[in-house]
Formats: sequence, C-alpha cells, structure tokens
Amino acid sequence: MKLKTQLKQIITEYTKEFYTIITDESYDEDNAYWIGGDYTGVCGIGDYYVQLSDMVLVVDNKISGEDYIDWYWQYVATDKRDYINLKTYAMNKGYKIK
Repeated sequence: MKLKTQLKQIITEYTKEFYTIITDESYDEDNAYWIGGDYTGVCGIGDYYVQLSDMVLVVDNKISGEDYIDWYWQYVATDKRDYINLKTYAMNKGYKIK
C-alpha cells in the first residue's frame, strides 16, 4: 500500500472521530469535505473550518466537543486580538496534552 493511501485512511479515521465528537452524530461524509481535496489542510464540517492538527489534538487528548466549540467560536470565528491556540486553551481547561 502506498504511503499516500495509508495517510488518507488515517486522516479519514481522525475526521470521522472528530466529526462525532463535535456533532454528537454519526459521521456524514456529505457534511465534511477537505478544501481543495487536500487531506492535510483544512476540513469543512458544517459551520466549522478545522485544521488537521486541531483534529488530531482533540481526538488524541479526548477534548470534549463542548470545549472545542467554545474555543472555536470564542477565538477562531472572531477577529479578536487575544487569540489563544487550541492546545493552550485545552491546557488551561485542565487537559493533560500528550
């Protein structure tokens, strides 16, 4: 199996798990897409645009959908100057980041 195929399969698994965490619904491939078909870039899921690195952080560290959504709407979807990245936000919420 080519590495690119393996990478796509792994990223798809992260996407499915992340989707379930933030939506509390089963994965719906019609509601998730990778911008420009780039599986290592940004994924659109409903009203969210998510970087792969944030998906991995959420899944690997069991960050709740509620905490992710709070961070997203408080920092990402606004033009605030006091932006905090997801990792720092999660650490401040008490998550032990791996």
